[in-house]
Amino acid sequence: MKRIIALSAALMMLLAGCGNKAKEQTSSSDGSEWRLVSTYDMYEKEKHGCFIIDTTGRLDFLDFETMENTPLCNNAACKHEPPKGAESERNENICPAYGKNNHPFLYEDKLYYFKSSDFEQRDDGLLSQGIQLWKCDIGGGNEKQLAEIKGLTIQSYNKCLLTECKLWALLNNEAIAPDNVTRPSHHELVCFDLKTGEYKNYGAVSQDHYSAGSYIFGMWEGKLIFQCSYSKDDRPFTEGLHEYAQKHALTDTEAMGEYTATIEFINSYFEADLSSGEVAVLDKPEPLLITEKGYYYIDNGRLKCLKKDGKTLDLAAIDNVDIQYLGGGLFYRNGEKSFLLNEDTYEQTQIAVGDNTPLWAYSDELIYMQTRDIIDEQTGMVIDTVTEYIKKPISELVE
Repeated sequence: MKRIIALSAALMMLLAGCGNKAKEQTSSSDGSEWRLVSTYDMYEKEKHGCFIIDTTGRLDFLDFETMENTPLCNNAACKHEPPKGAESERNENICPAYGKNNHPFLYEDKLYYFKSSDFEQRDDGLLSQGIQLWKCDIGGGNEKQLAEIKGLTIQSYNKCLLTECKLWALLNNEAIAPDNVTRPSHHELVCFDLKTGEYKNYGAVSQDHYSAGSYIFGMWEGKLIFQCSYSKDDRPFTEGLHEYAQKHALTDTEAMGEYTATIEFINSYFEADLSSGEVAVLDKPEPLLITEKGYYYIDNGRLKCLKKDGKTLDLAAIDNVDIQYLGGGLFYRNGEKSFLLNEDTYEQTQIAVGDNTPLWAYSDELIYMQTRDIIDEQTGMVIDTVTEYIKKPISELVE
């Protein structure tokens, strides 16, 4: 299944000779703007399109105007086939659209992404892995490593904040035992300079715990707003999973989904001053979503918005905390109903999208993702699942 990942500021797609030619797109890089970079979610002000990763790990660009996707490769003769075996090592014969699926984003006409370093043994006998920040041309060529940090990694669901040519990230410090038993870990706040490749580690922002996680919501009043979490029982995931499986007469694999849904987390919210890196406990309500226009949160079952001018808007009753920024507005579900919220007028429109996943409000149209099963005509069994990207006028979706 394809996954949606982050697209950042400057869009100049120069991918001639790669199947469907991507339209040349440009945008300014206003230093006052900020955006989020993530493997799974898209947060892009310009609304031109997004990255998608197919099941082979190939990085494509989906153009919202044409709804065509193009591999990020400028080699007209390339077949864009996935590397196999020893070919997985980078060489001139590998399509450059591969190996760039860890938080890729475009900024000032360059593609940036992370790579994991090799495991290294520490003095205490545990293993650790590092992270590298790379950049290249938009077509995949001229790769260059900008930075490397030992002992810190970035998890796939994490988000980074990009502003003024700097990338702020919460990196995971987790040691791995030779027997693969999960160890406690914590997160450290790191800022990368995209021009120089230099980075600054502001230190730990959480204590060592099991199932440690983090989440960046965005920037508000010059501060990075984020969350750190850990499991309430604070023990190895595999230990809890095995206990749950035995209790319910299941295998560990069978119990995975059920057990994961039962885990409770302890969440803490913080703000980091981007001018100093100083971290403090958040003095505002726990955020639900932050955009350049508003700070959204829930108060007594009501969705509220703190605006830049200090005013607070009471928007709607809501029973679901899953809310998405779609560029042209916000999307959320309330019970079995789905809504779009216009950030300019704060008007809500009920729409019909079923279980499909909205991605972007592009002009007066909604881009969404849907999956479709391929059925074997003889057996009636599902043999494959196809991900499709659909664009429809919002007026056709209004209920």
